[in-house]
Amino acid sequence: MTKTNKGAAELLTEGYADEVADIHQAMIAIMLNVGYVQKESSPGLNYTFAGEVALIKALRPVMLDHHVYAFPLSSSIVQSDAYQTGRNALIRAPSPANV
Repeated sequence: MTKTNKGAAELLTEGYADEVADIHQAMIAIMLNVGYVQKESSPGLNYTFAGEVALIKALRPVMLDHHVYAFPLSSSIVQSDAYQTGRNALIRAPSPANV
């Protein structure tokens, strides 16, 4: 791999994506290659969101192309309680002990 002083955008437009050696350049290259992730909605919700599956599907192939990976730094178990609102919506909220 030959190092250059070109920016990630220049390398990508010239077809030299393999020459992106710096993590910051790789992140820019990924951002340039991943388009808008379409928001979706679920039944019973009054809002839209970009889901985890859609984000991973859009990001993973491009991240692999640029040899970038993501992993959790930590994890924890959160217990949640469910309650029903006056409009019959089921809400899950963290238990007070876990907040």
